[in-house]
Amino acid sequence: MTQEEIYRVVEKSLNFFSTQFYYDSFLEARKFYFSNSGVLDEANPDYNLRINQFLDWYFFSRPLDNFRLPPSHCGFMVPELKWAPEEAVIVDQLKDVRHSLFEVVKQKDMSLTLVDLFDGSKWSLDLGPKASLFLKKQIIEARVFTKTKAQVLLKGIVFHPLQANSFLNNEIKAYRKDLDKDRDQLMLIFSKMRYQAERYNYAKLELIYNWSNPWIEHDKK
Repeated sequence: MTQEEIYRVVEKSLNFFSTQFYYDSFLEARKFYFSNSGVLDEANPDYNLRINQFLDWYFFSRPLDNFRLPPSHCGFMVPELKWAPEEAVIVDQLKDVRHSLFEVVKQKDMSLTLVDLFDGSKWSLDLGPKASLFLKKQIIEARVFTKTKAQVLLKGIVFHPLQANSFLNNEIKAYRKDLDKDRDQLMLIFSKMRYQAERYNYAKLELIYNWSNPWIEHDKK
């Protein structure tokens, strides 16, 4: 299976789980996401990336009210969704997509090597020209489809600044000591810090990536 085939299956499923019966839930989820991950600015060059971040979160992490599971787990639960055999293979594997914070440990030509900072596993990706968008040692929040020979990076990537590495690594160490924490919610807060650093660019970065950040609760426009 190819990256394009995986993207098409995700899009087909998303189109179903964001319209008609699911439309109100989708709008509610959108409001929640951008309240908790940083304000959406249509004039920002990252607007499309931010939309992709939300769509990935909605599809892979937000439980649907009627199933108590995210859409990525529900592709076979609704008779209206019809899948060709090759699509069904992808649908079955979407529930195993890996969502984590990764460090870029190698960027060469058109490929990346990522290390999952929560468990230390390594993942290799062939991204073509897009590999040049990533910086060595940069920490990203991403979802990786791992069932292909060359792993596939999904579209909703959060690029954290290099200066945030120390804070993020310390928080991951703290998480390992308290596994009852909600990991997805933790990454949402880190995403909010990322976009607050851009929005409040007059503030020092260490004031943004900080639990004393005065905007964390206030900035919910």
